[in-house]
Amino acid sequence: MTHDERWAQMLKAYRNYILKKHRCPSKYKPEDRQLYNWIKHNRKMRNKGEMPPERQEVFADLLKLADKYRRVNQHAYMHVEGEGTLF
Repeated sequence: MTHDERWAQMLKAYRNYILKKHRCPSKYKPEDRQLYNWIKHNRKMRNKGEMPPERQEVFADLLKLADKYRRVNQHAYMHVEGEGTLF
């Protein structure tokens, strides 16, 4: 298996994971760790400018999908100016 085939396989696995479980892989669950590390590594490669151009577009689409299922804190604090209280 070539490096490109392995990358495409992991991309497909990550996308299927999100669509099936409606969440991103967790770094705390051993069964999710491989996918979590793959996405983390590829984000670093993209940020350093070392990701091949043909992968950047596909990877950006995957990140948009992952952003839809991003974990959100259940505590929403809003500071109202002038009152000094949290709601």
